[in-house]
Amino acid sequence: MHELRMRMRKAMSEWENTPDQHQTADTICHLIEGFTALKS
Repeated sequence: MHELRMRMRKAMSEWENTPDQHQTADTICHLIEGFTALKS
């Protein structure tokens, strides 16, 4: 549970400085998709 909380805090701090974007045909949420891509 602690690892998940730390991962979410990291995501939130990165998202604060990320500009808003509209969804496209290839993405639904660039914030979540970008963060999960870093984990893979």
